[in-house]
Amino acid sequence: MAETTQVFIDEESEAVIPIANGEFLCFQGYEENKEGTEYVRVVDADGDELVFYHWSEWCADPIGTMGSILGLALLGAGVIITNIEEARA
Repeated sequence: MAETTQVFIDEESEAVIPIANGEFLCFQGYEENKEGTEYVRVVDADGDELVFYHWSEWCADPIGTMGSILGLALLGAGVIITNIEEARA
């Protein structure tokens, strides 16, 4: 059976999802913006912001931006892939 991932809403009405390397994916929660979210950001365990994406970025380059966000979720902000074959190994 798959492990359950806890998603929570912090005091600023952000949805916060734990991702790789003890980091967190944060975005506006439903109560803050019922139409979706205007941003996605990654913070470390201390709450320091590592990466911020505004909605205009994923409108301009949806594949690149979503690829970056999903890569962060899988690998964390401190990982740089230089060779896709190395990443698959």
